[in-house]
Amino acid sequence: MSILFTDQITKKIIISLLPLNSHSVNILWHIIKLHHVENDGIAFGITLFNPLIYRIISVLTAFIVIIFYFLTPAANKSKRLAIALIAGGAFGNLVDRIAYGKVTDFILIGYKNVNWPVLNIADIAITAGIAYYLYFFYKMQENNLIPNKSPANYELKKEQD
Repeated sequence: MSILFTDQITKKIIISLLPLNSHSVNILWHIIKLHHVENDGIAFGITLFNPLIYRIISVLTAFIVIIFYFLTPAANKSKRLAIALIAGGAFGNLVDRIAYGKVTDFILIGYKNVNWPVLNIADIAITAGIAYYLYFFYKMQENNLIPNKSPANYELKKEQD
């Protein structure tokens, strides 16, 4: 809930203070800047279909993540934290898509003429949640808490027998 709230509040502040597609405001060493843009596509502003399709995909994705959260045992706090970050970010962008048909992005990361696509708090939460989930999954496999069923591992064991 706090990711959703923070995302929406920061977007409202940017919309009210920084004109759309105007100049960038330097925040940190010319590496992180504020730059207000709108995105009616998917990740990184890629637009392949009608924006209505992205709204439908966003709704389905957000609810699948919530279902996944509630199917995860409460004792599994690390996994639930990762899913909560993803859900908070998904709902943050979903609110924009439903209300405005597009997402407000405003964090520009880069140096000189090399920039990452403009993003927002929801995007950061989704990325952090996915990264944490993958790290958590890797650690579980590393500690043999879940079996490694990859074809490469199967072939290696077969050759050792």
